[in-house]
Parts: sequence; C-alpha cells; structure tokens
Amino acid sequence: DITHRAVVMGIVGFVGTPTHSPDQSSGFANVLELAARLVGEGADALDVVGVPGAGRSHITEDHELATVVPVVAALRARFDLPLAIGTSRAPVAAACFEAGATIARDRSGFTDPDYLPVCADAQASVVVAHVPTSRDLGAGKGHIHRSDAMVSDGLVDLAMRAEAAGIPADRIMVDPGCDLASGGDVPLELLGTSQHLAELGYRVSLSLPSPEAAGGVPDGASGADGASGDCRWVGVSAQALGIARGCRVLRTHDARAARRVAEVMAAVMERR
Repeated sequence: DITHRAVVMGIVGFVGTPTHSPDQSSGFANVLELAARLVGEGADALDVVGVPGAGRSHITEDHELATVVPVVAALRARFDLPLAIGTSRAPVAAACFEAGATIARDRSGFTDPDYLPVCADAQASVVVAHVPTSRDLGAGKGHIHRSDAMVSDGLVDLAMRAEAAGIPADRIMVDPGCDLASGGDVPLELLGTSQHLAELGYRVSLSLPSPEAAGGVPDGASGADGASGDCRWVGVSAQALGIARGCRVLRTHDARAARRVAEVMAAVMERR
C-alpha cells in the first residue's frame, strides 16, 4: 500500500574487472557488505547498477553478464527483498530475472527491441527512467537541459510503450532523473514533473545524486570551501517534497535517511 508510505530502494553499485571473476574480486565482497548495510538501514528493495543506459559502450555485454548476474544471485540468496537490475540490454535483464531479480530499470529509452518483451515474459516490473542527452550530462550545477514538460511527455510515451508490450500499468514506475544533475543538487523543476506524473496515475520514483556527485562530503563534515557538508539534508528535503508531490519510490544511497523521511511523511499524510 503506497497511498501514503513511500518505499526505499537502496542503490548497490558493482564494477568488476575484465580479468577477475566476481567471486574472486574484493569488490564483490564490498557489494554484499553494502547491501547488508542498506537492508539494515531499512531498504525495502535493492537496485543493482549494471549498465543502465548509454555512455558505457566500453563495457561489453559478456562483461556485464559476468559481473552483475552473480551479484543478483548472491543478493537473492541472502535477502528476501525485491531486486532491481539497471541495464539497457535485454539478455542481461533476462539473465538477472533468472537469478532472482524482479525489476528492470532502463535509461536508454528501450533501445534494445527485445527489452520490453523479455520483461513481459518474466512478469517483471520496469522502471522507465529519463533518457539523458549530452547536454543534460554536461549541464551546470542543479540543472538539466530539458523542460519538465519534455521530461514528462517522454516518460509517458515510454510508459505507454511498456504497457503496449504487455506490462501491466501497476508494474510500471517512472523516474524523471533527478540524479542526473551535477553538484549534488536536485533540479526542483523535476519535482513538479513528478507531481504531474503521479496525477496521471503513474508510480513515480525519485532518484538522488550519488555522494560522489554531491562532492563526497559526509553529513557534518567540512568541504573544501570550509562549509559544513549538507548533502544529506538537501536529499532529505527533496525526498520530503517529492513524497508530498506523489513520489512513492525513494531510490537512494542513504537508506537510513530515506526510511526516516518515508515514515515521517506517511504519519503526516495519514492525518490529513
């Protein structure tokens, strides 16, 4: 029931090396440790980042399969939570479904023609994410170079494609791509997009920039400019506003903060 309560999706990243199998990589153990921390902090689901879209063409399909599929299988063996895989490749999505994933996240605009049929056959859910342009990725701090209407229209079109491929509307989520902005800021205009999408009946996911995008400054620490690190509080504020505007999936690297925001906002909204 997501009438008032947002769910928390903890982001698990995995980058293997072409010369090492995942079970021999220290990175594999680090991923499992990170996943355990996210679950302990209150994550309702885990999102394994493979190759979610364009810009990583140097990573081959074979390499992506060799690195992310064992991670999904290991997480499924350890945690009884929904698992998502971020990839633009249908064969990778299919292999991850076999390994235990139930959600696929695509940021390429479904450029692989087999992607949606594979998801439909697996009875999986899909996350339709905003497709970044080169201008988006090079935009200044806190901005992307698309209007909220363009983002909304593009996501609705992709969501309709997913429905046409046989994926029920209640298994489709849309994500305006707030995590694309540089500098750790959240483009507030996209929270307006989130509200519009929610009003259309879509389940809206809110992704926040990674700690690296926010400058890697932990809560309470001082940045290079001497200012107190406040990236966590920027995220908390954006999540609270996002929930108020209809977002019901908080995709984040900080599950503890997101869990608290979700609980507080649920209590407030239930008493309206």
